[in-house]
Amino acid sequence: MRIGLNFLAGIIITRSLGPADFGIYSVLLAAASLIGVAVDFGLTEAAVKTIAVAWTTSRLEAVRQSRLFFWLKLGLAGLGIALSLLLAPLIVPYLLQLPGYGWLFALTLVGVVTTTLSGSVNAILQAIGKFSQISMVLIISSGCSLMLAVGLALLGQLNLVTTLLVVSAGTSLIGFIIGYRALPADWPSIVSFAKQPRLETGWREPAQALFRFGGWLWLANIGKVLLAYLDMFLVNLWLDPITVGVYALALGLSRRTEIVNHSLYTVLLPMASALKSGRAIGAYLYQGLIRSALVSLLLLLLIPVSEWFIPFIYGGEFAPAVRLFQLMLGLAIFDILTLPPLLLIYTFERSHIAALAEGLRVVIMVVASLWLVSSLGVYGVIVAKLIAKVVGVVVTLGLLLRHYLQLRKTNR
Repeated sequence: MRIGLNFLAGIIITRSLGPADFGIYSVLLAAASLIGVAVDFGLTEAAVKTIAVAWTTSRLEAVRQSRLFFWLKLGLAGLGIALSLLLAPLIVPYLLQLPGYGWLFALTLVGVVTTTLSGSVNAILQAIGKFSQISMVLIISSGCSLMLAVGLALLGQLNLVTTLLVVSAGTSLIGFIIGYRALPADWPSIVSFAKQPRLETGWREPAQALFRFGGWLWLANIGKVLLAYLDMFLVNLWLDPITVGVYALALGLSRRTEIVNHSLYTVLLPMASALKSGRAIGAYLYQGLIRSALVSLLLLLLIPVSEWFIPFIYGGEFAPAVRLFQLMLGLAIFDILTLPPLLLIYTFERSHIAALAEGLRVVIMVVASLWLVSSLGVYGVIVAKLIAKVVGVVVTLGLLLRHYLQLRKTNR
């Protein structure tokens, strides 16, 4: 449902903005995603693991960990956004190649704040296994995004400003409100100053534990976002605005399908964190790979459909996006198939392996792009992305294999 709602909203936004403005919008969203991960410091995944463990033994401790996580994440986001505003004169014209759009960059940072709020609450719901509530939050917020896009388009007011401020940031804020209301009825307020106004007592040790595990995940997540959006920055740097807009459409459509991967990730992360034996890991991998294979087969149906659908829905000027989308869909399927084994870093608590693999992916992505773009053009960026993903998976699984064999030997 979320894919369908976001897809319809994306059609309206893309047709209203046109290739050039849609390219600018996509670059700003990519920058927002990178900033959002940078200010997270890996706290979200670390908190999901910590809260999930506490939830099985002490509800009160789970609440305490949730409150600590919420305020740490919000405080770090505030510092990161302030720093981004200070560096905007360097970021906007030189890194984003958008001179004169500093005010739009500032509006984009509003979306980082609202996404931080909604993401924090969703992480708490994920940790305590409230997946139906998460689904409700995501579906309602996506529905609101579609309604706002339709309303603004009918009024002739759907432009870069309203898309960033109302459609993107506004729906994230709605998601936070709904997610907060979806917490268990007896759950103490995580934002209440009246019930527990002080966090000083005993907060340092759990905070340090979050940062110890989350620090490596932070580096890994920065690598993931760079890998997800670096091609957008590279295309924006090397190619013309129309090509940027066409590539942004293909990337955006492929990211709609990655919602499926995110849903699998939401469910499998707490599961992978709790695995204790080689037999349990084997069952987890078997079930996970079967599930991923079935999902991938369904996504393959989009390849023939996209041949006529993209030009018909978005217009003939976006027809070159068909081949790009089909290739990116292959990358998305690769991610879905490899997700279950990659989450074993949480089983063995080896977050540094994820950081190493993602850093290696980024380096390979940049080097391969520099080599391939001159001969393959925009397709060279996609090939470079595939090479980087394959290397990252091989390195991660190779380093995890030793820990898996040790666990099996211990269990015997």
